[in-house]
Amino acid sequence: ENKTTVYIAVDTDAKGLELRAELIRRFGEDRCRIVTYGEGCKDANEHLVKFGKESLSIALANAREVPLKGVFTAADVREELSALLRSGMPKGETFGWDNLDKYLSVKPGFVMTVTGIPGSGKSEFVDEMVLRLSMRHGWRAAYFSPENFPITYHLQKLVSKITGRRFNEEYMPRDMYERAVDYLTENISSIFPEDDFTVGTVLNKAKALVRRRGIRILVIDPYNRIEHQIPKGESETQYISRFLDEIGNFAKRTNTLVILVAHPTKLKKDPMTGAFPAPSLYDINGSAAFFNKTDFGISVERDMKRDVTRIHVLKVKFRHLGQPGKVSFRFSEPNGRYAEFNEPESAEAREPEVKWDNEEWGVDS
Repeated sequence: ENKTTVYIAVDTDAKGLELRAELIRRFGEDRCRIVTYGEGCKDANEHLVKFGKESLSIALANAREVPLKGVFTAADVREELSALLRSGMPKGETFGWDNLDKYLSVKPGFVMTVTGIPGSGKSEFVDEMVLRLSMRHGWRAAYFSPENFPITYHLQKLVSKITGRRFNEEYMPRDMYERAVDYLTENISSIFPEDDFTVGTVLNKAKALVRRRGIRILVIDPYNRIEHQIPKGESETQYISRFLDEIGNFAKRTNTLVILVAHPTKLKKDPMTGAFPAPSLYDINGSAAFFNKTDFGISVERDMKRDVTRIHVLKVKFRHLGQPGKVSFRFSEPNGRYAEFNEPESAEAREPEVKWDNEEWGVDS
C-alpha cells in the first residue's frame, strides 16, 4: 500500500490481459504503469531473447501510464478490441441452474436490482446466487445487510446452503461445519459501519475490500436500510436517480457486480386468486429509475398455494448476457437451497418430481 509506482509486466495474451486488469483494479490506476514488449513479443522473455537485456530495460523505462480516467481513444483499448474481434462478445458467468442460465448470465461492472414482496424469499435467493458465483467462478463478496445482523444469523443460513444440511449438530458433522466456516471466512465479508449507513460510507468500505480482499460482488440488502440524505430542494425521484448513478459508477470503477435488493410499493391482491402479483421494477417505491438505470432486473415471486418460487428476469441490458424470461424453483426448508422445478401449466396437472440437492458443495472449488 505504500508503493507510489507499480509496474505491470505480464503476458499480452488473453489471460495476461485479464491479470493486468485485475492488478490495476487492486493497486489503483493512478500508480500503475504498463510494460509492453513490441511487435511479435508477448512477454519479457521473448523480448529478451530477440533484442537483449538493454532493450528490455528500455521497455521498462518507457512503461506507459494507465490512460487518464474518463478519457479514452481507440488506441487505449486496441488490444482489448482486437481480442473482441477474434473471440466475439464475451459471455457472462452463469449460476449452475440450467433453467435460469438460459435467460441470465452476469459480469462484474454492472448493477442488478432484485425486488419482490416481503416474504417472497428475495434475500434467500440472492444468498444462493452469491454462493454459486463464488464457488463456480471464485468471486468474493461483501454484504451490507443490517437486517441480517447479528452476523451469526446470516452465516448460519449460508453454512446450511454450503453443506446441504440443516444447521444443527444432529444433522451437520463438525468437520463439514468447519469446512463451510473456513470457506466463508475466506470469501464472504460483512459491512456494518460504526459511524453511519450512508451510501458513501458503505461504498468506501466496499472499495477497501476490493483492494484488500479482491471482492467481485457487493450486496446492498435492502435499499431502505441505507441512510438516505436527500438535500434540501432535491426530490425523491432525483435523489434515487443520483443514488443509482453512484452505485453504478462504483460498479464500473471497481469492476464489481452490485446487487441491490429493493422492496416494492404496496401492491393489491388479485381478486381472482387472492395472491399478490409479481412486482416489476417500476413498482419499486420512489422512481422509475430502478428500471431505467439497472443493468439486470429480477423479481422474486412466492406462490404459497402451489409452493413455487418464480424468478422473473425482467431486464438484461445487453443481449449477449441474456434475455427476459420466467423460471420456477422449489425451496428446501432444511438447507435453504433452490431446486429447479418444471412447473405444470395447470394446478390439476401432475407435478414432476423435484431433484433435490442435499450434497455438500465443493468448498475447495
